[in-house]
Amino acid sequence: MRQSGISQVEVIVVLVVIVALAVVAWRLEVHGEQVGEQRGRLAAAEKDNEELIAAKNELAELQAEVLVREATHQAEQAALDAEGQRKLKEVYGAKDRFVSDVVAGRIRLFPDRDAGRSCNGQASIGAPGPSPGVDHGAGGGQLRGEAEILLFLNSEAARANKVVVKLTACQRELVADRAAVNR
Repeated sequence: MRQSGISQVEVIVVLVVIVALAVVAWRLEVHGEQVGEQRGRLAAAEKDNEELIAAKNELAELQAEVLVREATHQAEQAALDAEGQRKLKEVYGAKDRFVSDVVAGRIRLFPDRDAGRSCNGQASIGAPGPSPGVDHGAGGGQLRGEAEILLFLNSEAARANKVVVKLTACQRELVADRAAVNR
C-alpha cells in the first residue's frame, strides 16, 4: 500500500537533484566568469602585442634612418676632407712657386731705391736696375738672405696653420658628437 504523499526517499532525491542543479549552476557561473576574465586578458594581450609590433617596426625604421644619416654624414665628411686637402695642396703649391720665384729673382720683394731714375730725377716705376748696397754677386746677397728668412717664417706659419686646421676639425667633430648625444 502506498501512501498518498511524498515519501522520504522522494524528498531526498528531489533535494539531491536541487543541490546538484545548484552546484552545476554555481559551477557554470564560476566557469563563465573565468572564461570572461580569460577573454579580457586575451584581448589585452593581443592589444599589447599589436602595440609592441608597431613599436618594433618604428624602432627598425628609426634605426634604418640613423644608418642612412650616418652614411651620409661620413660621405659628406670625406668630401669635405678631400676638398680641404685639395685646396691645401693648391695653397702650398702657390706658396712654393712664389718662394722659388723669389729665390730665382723673378719676383723682387723690395724695390730698388735708386733704380729706374731718369736723367731729370723723375722715378720711373718698375724699371729694373741694381740696388745700391745689395750684393748680387755670389750667394745672392741680402735679397737671398731675406728670402730665406721669409721661407722660414712661411714654413712656421704653414705649420701653425696645419695645427689650427686640425684643432678646428677636432672641435667641429666634438661639437657635432655632443649635439648627436644630447638629442
